Amino acid sequence: MGDGDPGNGDPSESPSPSPSPTPTKPAFKFGYDKVKLSSLRVAPGYKTTFTVTCPTSVVITGNGYTQNPLPVKKAGDNTWTAVGTFRSKLPTPTIATVACKGYGSVSYTTQPDKGDGNGGGGNGGGTMKPKTPKIPTGRIDTGDGSMYMQGSSAPLLAAGWGALMLAGLGAVALRRRTVRERS
Repeated sequence: MGDGDPGNGDPSESPSPSPSPTPTKPAFKFGYDKVKLSSLRVAPGYKTTFTVTCPTSVVITGNGYTQNPLPVKKAGDNTWTAVGTFRSKLPTPTIATVACKGYGSVSYTTQPDKGDGNGGGGNGGGTMKPKTPKIPTGRIDTGDGSMYMQGSSAPLLAAGWGALMLAGLGAVALRRRTVRERS
């Protein structure tokens, strides 16, 4: 057998096998669908159990729980749990944030349109809802602009118009009465 003969057994001359394609797992995306709450009710003394699917680690914080952050335990493969008890005095809005390390976080609040964390106290209450941007629906109604005034003079202006209308109606009634008396 000669030098260029492919059957000489030299591994450098034989075609190398192509690597088999490795199956790719779909990328993990953390969102509200990865968090399950046992209850959406927010009230003093109530408990909420969080069950979270996350491949790394989980941190749960909130402004209405007796512990912050909540103690999180691994419950299985990519599954984490935590139980939170609401304080006796709840802030408004009450907010809970679930973070999956490296994949983002989601927030739940009793007032999704006011969930900025600047609550002014109060008794809380209500239900937890996902904090999603509030998208207006329906037609745009801008009005005629008659009530828009700088400062707080709009209510006074409306009261003034009401008093003027009442005085006008009183004058009309008085005029009709005097006309009847003359005839």
